[in-house]
Amino acid sequence: MASTDDDDNVQTLLASVCAKAEEIIQRTASLLSEYQQYNDLRQKRHNEIQIPGQKTLVQSVKAEHIAFQRTLEELQSESFLKEHDESEALTRLKKIRSALQCSNVPSLETAWDVVKHCHGLDRLTYKFSRHANVGKCPICKGQKKCPPKGQQDSKSVVWVDAVVKGGAEWLRIIGIEEKRLLMHMAQGGWDWEVGSDSEDEEMDEDSDISVVVTVRQLIEAALVNRHEYKPPRLRIMFTRIVEGSNSEVDRLIRQMRGMGREGVEVQIVCSNSDFLMTPPPSLEVALENLMVDDTKDITSVVNLDCSILVSLASDVTHSHVEIQPWHRNDVSAQIREEEAEGSSLVKKLYPALRGKKLVCTAEAARRFRAIVATIATKDEAARTRLILPDPGSLEKTSTELVAELQALSVHPVGSGLLLPVEVVDHDYPARMHEIMGTGKLPLSAKPVAADLSELNWDIFCYGWVAGITTITANYTLAKQIVRLVEQGRTEAHEEGPKVWVFPYTRALATKGRPEQPPDSPRKLNKGFRKGIRKHAAGENEALQI
Repeated sequence: MASTDDDDNVQTLLASVCAKAEEIIQRTASLLSEYQQYNDLRQKRHNEIQIPGQKTLVQSVKAEHIAFQRTLEELQSESFLKEHDESEALTRLKKIRSALQCSNVPSLETAWDVVKHCHGLDRLTYKFSRHANVGKCPICKGQKKCPPKGQQDSKSVVWVDAVVKGGAEWLRIIGIEEKRLLMHMAQGGWDWEVGSDSEDEEMDEDSDISVVVTVRQLIEAALVNRHEYKPPRLRIMFTRIVEGSNSEVDRLIRQMRGMGREGVEVQIVCSNSDFLMTPPPSLEVALENLMVDDTKDITSVVNLDCSILVSLASDVTHSHVEIQPWHRNDVSAQIREEEAEGSSLVKKLYPALRGKKLVCTAEAARRFRAIVATIATKDEAARTRLILPDPGSLEKTSTELVAELQALSVHPVGSGLLLPVEVVDHDYPARMHEIMGTGKLPLSAKPVAADLSELNWDIFCYGWVAGITTITANYTLAKQIVRLVEQGRTEAHEEGPKVWVFPYTRALATKGRPEQPPDSPRKLNKGFRKGIRKHAAGENEALQI
């Protein structure tokens, strides 16, 4: 930057630098305030910790905010000019000015403004590995074992500025200017002689142009980091490139748009696009849009596994239970969590089930009823008869059943719960190979069937073939199924069962040890203790814990 008269005037330069520092401090404070408002709304809605990447981003902005606050305090102190002669003061001020000009705040503001246009924020400033967790790795190609995540170098990962639409879309912001992009194109061997009027050829797979390498690596990462069995869409934004300004840049953009493969959609957005030229909505609306509704894709009919049936019947979820000596450690922890954090049914499960037709397989119903008959309390057994009425019992309307369930619960049940759960008898596991021939099950179902227990396969196979959401409280099992599908994948379009995970595991409170007369021998309780251990193990299997 060329020197000016103002650069040689200490008082003028001091005023200019102080004004710039105050501006940066105000902008960082505004960013931090909006981040906090987002976090407060998320806590209110989901009662969850910060999303991945948010803490690092907030710390980065705070660091700049605090650093420039201290700098401003230094500049505004009476001692600044006293402790420095004119030459030293000028040198110090120019150094501070350079730091202010190099602040990362403008890029952070741009990224946040882009995010505020979107829906369903899932992650911020997040890195994804290009190595495959399961299946064939596009980098190693079977020549060596993929390094664990903690040992992967910078070339093995890609950064995205945000993950939105609940995980279905990645945002990457590239702030390169047209002049520099043209230089990169020249260095990468761009063919200038083709001409803008000719048909666009496909992008050279070996192109060394920096932005092309970035897009290629994002595609590779998207293919091995699927969301609900599909690769995420890539939305790549060139915030300083005007489409239509340079014919060669336009041709490059068109070629990058055509780089998508194997289900990866690549969308290139430039600064003069409707998306970037339209201001984001008001902060209140934007933050509301950024909340993730993980129930929106649940089907109108849902398949409940045993863990959900137990959650709907348990004293732990419906009552204020006192911890007893016979309670297992996990049950005691669940009781404490319900008391400390509020009803898990009201927060999460009822909203997911509201207005849905509820079904379960005959095997799930049989196992659930067996557990209830053995260890359930009187109230748990009564709720079970409302959720799964006994065959031949008096038929009641959903409204009547919900009212009776409400009488057995200290928490609001809500009218949107459509009881009873319908029991479905099916023989899909026995006809797996026949069903594969119809296309309702992919070949990747084979390793899933081989690895799951008979009960779990009966439940998830039904939901898979029927094309409905299976709801479970077992996160580990849900991840296991995804891993097995990916390992057994034979086609890019193969999808596993639709699964929604209730993020709380709840067990039956159990009826406890029967009271014995004072003179009864202790050995009379042995059979009960043995039965509790046996059926607790059975409950764990049914709950898939």
